[in-house]
Amino acid sequence: MKVFIFVMAFFLAFSVYGAEHKKAIPGGGVSFELDSVPVSEIVRVIFTEVVKTQYVLDPAIIADTRPASFRWNSETGSVRPFLLAFLDLMGYQIKTVSGVDLISTKQEVKEVEKPEVEKETFVYHPRFRDGSYLADLLSPLLKGSFTASRAVHAPESSKQDNSMVPPGSAAAMVDRKSDTLVFSGTDKEIEKLKKLLVEVDTSSGEVLVRGLLYEVNTGNQQGTGIQLAASLLSGALMTGFGGPIAPVVSTAMNSYLHYKGSPVAGVSVDAVMQALSTDTRFKVVSSPSLRVLSGSTAHITIGQDVPILGALSFPQGAGQAVQSVQYRSAGVLFDLTPSVRESVIDLKINQQVSSFVQTNTGVNNSPTLTKREISTNVSTNTGDVIILGGLNETKSTETDAGFSFIPDWFFSHTEDKSESEIILILQITKV
Repeated sequence: MKVFIFVMAFFLAFSVYGAEHKKAIPGGGVSFELDSVPVSEIVRVIFTEVVKTQYVLDPAIIADTRPASFRWNSETGSVRPFLLAFLDLMGYQIKTVSGVDLISTKQEVKEVEKPEVEKETFVYHPRFRDGSYLADLLSPLLKGSFTASRAVHAPESSKQDNSMVPPGSAAAMVDRKSDTLVFSGTDKEIEKLKKLLVEVDTSSGEVLVRGLLYEVNTGNQQGTGIQLAASLLSGALMTGFGGPIAPVVSTAMNSYLHYKGSPVAGVSVDAVMQALSTDTRFKVVSSPSLRVLSGSTAHITIGQDVPILGALSFPQGAGQAVQSVQYRSAGVLFDLTPSVRESVIDLKINQQVSSFVQTNTGVNNSPTLTKREISTNVSTNTGDVIILGGLNETKSTETDAGFSFIPDWFFSHTEDKSESEIILILQITKV
């Protein structure tokens, strides 16, 4: 009897609560405001007072005592979409069968695990390019994985012989090229990879470089070495039709000339050399000729290695300091790095003419290096001839002649001033 009285009191209290929060709106509308009410009671009240359809509650909903708030105004629209959103938020769903609303927990749709696609292995031996380069280039396009040895690049001065290096160590990876490319992926990816390799594993290109390095004694005359060369070449380089060839590019600073090459034009290093040999002011310093791969650096040294005193060291147990000796190259140093493109050839050029002279500045035990250097980047077509200049040098020599027993003011004084310029002539031909 006591239990029955308690249950009746509970439902009576809730009915009073619902009545207090159910408000009539002028015009026949209704609004509900339920705050901190168990979810099970909210569902029951809404279906009983508003929806007014037959319904069946899942036992999980009846046992749901989570407090929630529900506020709805009939002027905003039908209660059913609002109720569906509320139940979905709480983890429930409504399914209508023969006019009866069945409210139950949402059924979690389990994703069907796709069977793992069997992967295949593809081994490829690069024809032209390095395996590490191909792997880095193609990895973003494929979902499979590459295995290729990666090279750890080091400066030329720090490279050591790897013959005594333990296999697998970091030192053993320095500048080691990969000659095998292994790919693991699906059959479709392997077919795609094969098509891509045909397009990207191609020859990077090779060029034939012919050069002339001149030292031009301009003296006190007006004009630069480039201007003198342009004057001599204007009548010497002829087209196949007998007309003179003018440079296609000539800078305002008189430091660059560019002659367009063609099968019928008489533009070549040999023609330039023949034209400049008629003027005694042009002296050939070097005439390098070599073949270079695209992206590689060619280096030519014509000269000698001069010993130079280095730092002092004090070995442990030694009674005196030890002077180290270093060797520096002097003469004609030539570095060239070509990059072969589809239509042009980009060149990174470094040319140095250097020599050692006696030091007169207080460090007399070590010679002084004097040098003239060209360092630039240019773009050219195959067969074109380019001329670079602008490295000027002025030398002044003073001489006093006379007998030692007469005063100095009786000596004859002569002063000689000479000016010279280094010009570099290059012809790049794609092989």
